Amino acid sequence: MLTPSAIERVTPRQLQVLAYIGDGVSYADTARALGISPHTVHKHIQHLREILSARSNAHAVALLWQASRFYLMGRS
Repeated sequence: MLTPSAIERVTPRQLQVLAYIGDGVSYADTARALGISPHTVHKHIQHLREILSARSNAHAVALLWQASRFYLMGRS
């Protein structure tokens, strides 16, 4: 289960990278769009998956999507 403390550890840059990957953009194209190296994209994703205990990139996207839904529902 995703904890609030895990969500708080996710950086804005990691979310930015994950948004590209979640849209099906390659690591190389994500790197170009963000002005970073593909290796840095890989490291951002790797660290994000560790924080979230995600089994895959798709799992990381799903976990954060679910968390955002619960967060927004709790704020209304």
